[in-house]
Amino acid sequence: MVRGAFEEFTAGAFYRSYRGSYYADAVLKDVFGQRLRKHGVRFKGYEEVWEKNLLVMGDFLDWAEQARWGDEALRWRVLESLCLDPDPWSVQEVDGIVCGADGLISLKRLHARFGPSKALLEAYKRCRRVAIFHFPAERGGINSSRARVFGDRIDHCLLDIKGYCEGAPDCRLQKAFRQPKTEQWLERFGRDFSELVDWWGVKGFFTDDSYAVYDLEQGGGAILLDYRDSYPREWSDAYYRNLTAVIDRYPGKRGGDGNSGSAPVNPGDNLPRAAIE
Repeated sequence: MVRGAFEEFTAGAFYRSYRGSYYADAVLKDVFGQRLRKHGVRFKGYEEVWEKNLLVMGDFLDWAEQARWGDEALRWRVLESLCLDPDPWSVQEVDGIVCGADGLISLKRLHARFGPSKALLEAYKRCRRVAIFHFPAERGGINSSRARVFGDRIDHCLLDIKGYCEGAPDCRLQKAFRQPKTEQWLERFGRDFSELVDWWGVKGFFTDDSYAVYDLEQGGGAILLDYRDSYPREWSDAYYRNLTAVIDRYPGKRGGDGNSGSAPVNPGDNLPRAAIE
């Protein structure tokens, strides 16, 4: 099956269009196990990566549908290999502390909901069009910890940050807050949650005017007051719907992509693929 799929893929119009580029190389290496060194890519910022992801994934799905190529599992593997994570191309700095973007809805989560389809592309277009939150880039920091502790729920992460800023003793992300860069970052804002919210530009979207955190499970302007008993990886339909509605309303981060103009040219074999956790 895979051998036949490989031959069909390399004979197809999509491969011919992208041959000699990072994208064709990614499929050959990551999906079919070919030994090669991927070409690199050059992007100026987050939006350019996002737009290219939409174009390339759309071209692949169009070809796969027309050619009746591959089952859903194989098509997903290809999409996963093609989609670069745009987050590294959006960076903010606070007194020399580098803060990386943290996408709110992963490609893997969208795939679980929509499968390898044009509906997934439409959802990706909506959900990843702008980088909203940035956290200090360090191992064990907020970016990775919130996914593990809160099942990737940004509202509960914000509630925890708010509690830490107000001196709560039992914050779930306590270890992340005490990482060197994160601790310095919080101190730069005087451990003032309202200052952080204003820096992110999320008042009226993820908090009310008094900086109380909105409950994305309840929606309708409900305020989040406490933790859940547990945080399963799966989201309810209501949580997904309410979060995407907030993202739809969000106009864009101040200054767009932050330091996007200085984004490095990354060698192809080290490029960050789509966040899939």
